Amino acid sequence: MRAAPSLEYYQSLFNRCTKLMLTIQRLPQPVIARVHGIATAAGCQLVAMCDLAVAADTSRFAVSGVNLGLFCATPSVPLSRNLSRKAALEMLLTGDFIDAAQAK
Repeated sequence: MRAAPSLEYYQSLFNRCTKLMLTIQRLPQPVIARVHGIATAAGCQLVAMCDLAVAADTSRFAVSGVNLGLFCATPSVPLSRNLSRKAALEMLLTGDFIDAAQAK
């Protein structure tokens, strides 16, 4: 994203991300995320958009853009659909990582 910091680039990127996330949600087949490592920002959103997630015990999840001065609003919808309101808000406002056991 830093390589092409123009409005047109960001609009195109976010449009493609939106299309991908909506496609996952609209598929008639169940979509299962397999997580082995760290899922942050759009990666965390991608996992939350899937119907099910299988994660290694060592996996971690975060929406840590807030730690860089960014509020990542796009993951907020799928996170709030999968976590309790307070747990989702905590992730979005603190940027703290949660482990696989907490995510479960």
